[in-house]
Amino acid sequence: TDKIEKAMALEKSALALDGRIISDGASCSTAVMARAFANSLGFCDAYRRTVSRIDISCAARDEAAAGRNTGKKQSSWWFSTSISYSGLDPVEKVAARAVERTIRKLGSVKPMTCEVPVVFDPITARGFLSSIAGAVTGSHIYKRSSFLADMLGERIGSDMITVIDDPLMHGRPGSRPFDSEGVLPRKKTVIGGGVLESYLLSSYQARKLGMRTTGNAGGPGNLYIEPGSAAPEDIISGIDNGLYLTSVSGPGANWTTGDYSQGAQGIWIRGGELAEPVSEFTITGTFLGMLRGISAICSDLDWMGPINSPTFLVDSMTVSGT
Repeated sequence: TDKIEKAMALEKSALALDGRIISDGASCSTAVMARAFANSLGFCDAYRRTVSRIDISCAARDEAAAGRNTGKKQSSWWFSTSISYSGLDPVEKVAARAVERTIRKLGSVKPMTCEVPVVFDPITARGFLSSIAGAVTGSHIYKRSSFLADMLGERIGSDMITVIDDPLMHGRPGSRPFDSEGVLPRKKTVIGGGVLESYLLSSYQARKLGMRTTGNAGGPGNLYIEPGSAAPEDIISGIDNGLYLTSVSGPGANWTTGDYSQGAQGIWIRGGELAEPVSEFTITGTFLGMLRGISAICSDLDWMGPINSPTFLVDSMTVSGT
């Protein structure tokens, strides 16, 4: 009953914030998982995990001036997740963020084709890091279906970027006392100052590569890009002409070839400030080019799941619009 009431309160709060908002649904849930594992080597242990989530999806009718996608619906969403129900953000905060993300899309235009600096917000940065997680997974390395095969120990990115996987962090979404083979996980640096230091390996994958398991059977634990010290507005203020990327779509993030091409939405940056919303364009580059082009990382790391990233800036990418 409490969860139903919270979901209804979330929807009511969003609708009250702006008369243009149409609710596409709100939800509140708690999941409980229990895992037990035993093997012939004498390992036998178990643990429980809970995760609670509250989320809402919103839409609004675009009624901007002629030539600006008039009549289309714009939509967005927001959520909060925590290992404890009490740790969820207040419904008012979740509703306000969902409404803000929806309304800021109204009147979107198609940008000109150009090469500009691109600021990845935490959502799009998280998606980028998820692709990197796939590229460093042992199965893709030994099958040679990753652009990072044979690159261990090599510089693959800017010296500003460090990626950590730490399944033993306290109270985080990806924390676990052992992996799906019963191996004790450990904190590891995947990318350290731009250098590829580790793959994520199960025992089988490690044997195929002549290496040792990293305790990552079942995937990464808490994988994240180490935050920097800058605020997003500090980075934006230094960009005369560029893109603040807020959403990507499509299957074009290819960690086999290393090519990156995604349909995108965002907000144009002009004179160091966020200007008009933009949509119906493609953003392209390569994963290595993007990693090497990272020139600023913000401090806004937020634990929304097992893979997380703060805002970061890539010096130059191709925007294909009009």
